[in-house]
Amino acid sequence: MQQPFDTYSASRPRLPEARPHTVHSLPSYLLDGGADEDYPVRQEDTHTPRASVAGRGAMPQPSNYVPPHLAHVLSRDDTAADINSILYAPTTKSQPTQPVSNENTAPSFTAHTAAGSFMNEDEALSQQTRHDPFAAESSMGQPRQQQSLSRRFSRTTKEKFSDFKDTVNRRAPRMRRASTPQNVEGHAYAPSNNGHAPPLSPSKRVGRYADPRAKKFRAPWGTTGDRKDTPAPYNQKLAARPAPQPIWSTSGGDGARQSAAAYRYQSSNMQPWQTPKEAHEDLQQRRGRVGSLSSAADSGADLHSEYQDSVRDSEDDVDMDIEPVAREPLRIDFVTPSSYSLPREICLQVFEYLDTPELGRAEQTCKSWKNICGEQSVWRTAYLRNWGRRIHTDPAPILVGGAGVGRPNKPDQRWREMYKARVELERNWRRGAGPAGKAIYLSGHTDSVYCVQFDEEKIITGSRDRTIRVWDINTYQCIRVIGGPNVRPTLGPKILRTVDYPSFHLATASVNGTAYGDNIYHVPREWHDASILCLQYDEEILVTGSSDSDLLVWDIKTYQPIKRLKRHTGGVLDVALDGKHIISCSKDSRIIVWDRKTLEYRGELTGHRGPVNAVQLRGKYLVSASGDGIARMWDIEEMKLVKEFGQKERGLAAVEFAEDMKHVLAGGNDNITYKFEVATGREVMQYTGHSQLVRSLWLDSANKRVVSGSYDLDLRVYDFETGEEIWRAEEWTTSWMLAAKSDYRRIVATSQDGRVLVVDFGLKKGGFEDGDPQDGVDLLRGIENTNAIEWRRISWGG
Repeated sequence: MQQPFDTYSASRPRLPEARPHTVHSLPSYLLDGGADEDYPVRQEDTHTPRASVAGRGAMPQPSNYVPPHLAHVLSRDDTAADINSILYAPTTKSQPTQPVSNENTAPSFTAHTAAGSFMNEDEALSQQTRHDPFAAESSMGQPRQQQSLSRRFSRTTKEKFSDFKDTVNRRAPRMRRASTPQNVEGHAYAPSNNGHAPPLSPSKRVGRYADPRAKKFRAPWGTTGDRKDTPAPYNQKLAARPAPQPIWSTSGGDGARQSAAAYRYQSSNMQPWQTPKEAHEDLQQRRGRVGSLSSAADSGADLHSEYQDSVRDSEDDVDMDIEPVAREPLRIDFVTPSSYSLPREICLQVFEYLDTPELGRAEQTCKSWKNICGEQSVWRTAYLRNWGRRIHTDPAPILVGGAGVGRPNKPDQRWREMYKARVELERNWRRGAGPAGKAIYLSGHTDSVYCVQFDEEKIITGSRDRTIRVWDINTYQCIRVIGGPNVRPTLGPKILRTVDYPSFHLATASVNGTAYGDNIYHVPREWHDASILCLQYDEEILVTGSSDSDLLVWDIKTYQPIKRLKRHTGGVLDVALDGKHIISCSKDSRIIVWDRKTLEYRGELTGHRGPVNAVQLRGKYLVSASGDGIARMWDIEEMKLVKEFGQKERGLAAVEFAEDMKHVLAGGNDNITYKFEVATGREVMQYTGHSQLVRSLWLDSANKRVVSGSYDLDLRVYDFETGEEIWRAEEWTTSWMLAAKSDYRRIVATSQDGRVLVVDFGLKKGGFEDGDPQDGVDLLRGIENTNAIEWRRISWGG
């Protein structure tokens, strides 16, 4: 192995003209003294200035000598050429090496750096002599080893170098100086076939050192152990690990020290591996930072990227690159009148995308935002987004009750107040029977009430007493009775039990046998001779089905019969209609389809093996529930069966079809309501709680509620999506629940005891305001004027 003081080649091959190379040099003030061997400086903490020099020659350089006082501050760049040899004059084998005095070192180095290029021996000597005529002689006569020892143990050099190290650690950021990818797995370097790794850059191909590794991976002279840098890859196929991202501090003091400490911690952690392409991009980015150093700036090399910031340290004359800091997006007030404001119409459209909590936060921003958040169009959009009815079929399903969206086509509705009232109304539905829900009892029928439907003006019911009654839903008075001449009601019925206060609100007396009762009784041209088992109506017609096996179509405005439909051989148990069809089902196990416009027979659907108890229509699809325990879905345009839903051991009495046609509900003798998924036909949920037959079932798709009535005298309300029971009326009637429907505000149910039960969630319950309408609830009504009862409050004070 060669020793540091062996002879070396007198000249160095010329660097290529096509590619400038970066060389590392030490500032002149650092060469006046030596480094402290007992206080080594980690190479990761040392910042070596660089200069980019395209030389025309090469300085004489020992082939394997590394000066001890420069061993720990050698260049990190494996493409760099070491110029430390300029401190020593050329020697030959016959002429002993003379050390250069400390006094002449700085002028010698200054002369070389001023030349701006590599020089041969003669040029270097002449340049040095020109500055100091005695430098050459003293250099030739002084041993190199003495010069090195004196520099290494010079107190002045120690102090200067220590001060320089502290300044760099305090002011300069820590970053890698290597210009090659930084990782390989396993070994520090990968040997070639001859036992040595090939050089990694043109500057290393001259083979100046016995150790073939790049300079930054060789052990410094006079120290033990390799450097702790990650070795450079010898194969481009290996993954590359990027250098840790520096944590910058643009100010001195504690902030800079904390930033340096954070960087050391980050550097100690393993970084994620990169692909060769990513490593190359990272290499180019790190090479771009070279130009910010003072030595590169002195050489005239323009390597600084125009997309990077730079901060210059005034003490140490070191330029530090600053990585771009991610800035928060600009926040521009486009509402408040300014050069950035948008037209008010566009602002309103933007705010209409906000939900209610976001509107509440936005209006706290400033006065202009509060004003625009209070616009009715903004609240109208928010209201309809939550509670607007969505039509999924053509023709649309029959609307039962009210939509709860106010007056249609009224431009000046108070949508914000409506929103507040609707939120309070929705809370009432979930508070339970104790805090919410007022009961109103309507008396008049003399036997079981089998069917019911209502809107925001009226309630229509059909009974076993063979009459059809029309009630005013606002005054709770019976306004019409339709029946044959032989079923005119007499005085009665008897008084029945009601629910206790505060759930009880009102009970009307029967008008049967009174002058008013006789006046409202109407005998049409045609009537039913048996129980009215089912009915449904829209804006034009009313269709009723009876145990006499017939259907009657009525004019909804005059309550006069239009046509009697005869086809069934058993009692008509249920009926459904839309804009195109009328569907009826019967005890004869058949489903018959009628044309809505012509009222003619179109066909029938067969397949059930028991009475078909219920049907529901959505577009061209129909679902049915039968006593055979099967729910089926049909295509009424092609008149064929589409799907069957899981057979139950006991019969089904009720069925519902979601308006979006994604789910089917069915309930019956096993006291459970089943929820089926239409796409797969599987059962996805059960609504439980009843202890007897589930006789009636209603799905309010717009409000996502399920209402069921049972023979156990209970009325229950479930959350459609979760199956949770949210409200229950326990024995609010004296007999079986036979029918129940609901809308946004109320439930209307019928019972075997002959009464109609209305549960109103829009009335206050308990306290001094018991029975008063909830604030703003009347704004949700779809009709302008009603005959609703207005309660007068008596003032007891003077």
